[in-house]
Amino acid sequence: MLIARNTALQLDMGNKIFTAERLPMLDTETKTKPKNLSADYGDLCLVADGFAQVFPEHKYLIVECLREMGYVRHLHLLVLSPYLSLSSQHRFLL
Repeated sequence: MLIARNTALQLDMGNKIFTAERLPMLDTETKTKPKNLSADYGDLCLVADGFAQVFPEHKYLIVECLREMGYVRHLHLLVLSPYLSLSSQHRFLL
């Protein structure tokens, strides 16, 4: 958590960093995303400046949530970079 907060501070992104405890997981049996993903977690994803201690599954669900809400059209991720830039207005740490 401290690393995420420090990185966000250095990148001048804000200090609203949340842990993965607040995020959903894929269904254990079907491996599908929650039915009301954007309705239940959209506000959290929009208000967050970043998330700490997340797994790839969390990253997928955050991006899917934003995609459902129309914020993500095309997304290119660099494997080496934990900094995801969606646009100049929507940057956060994963």
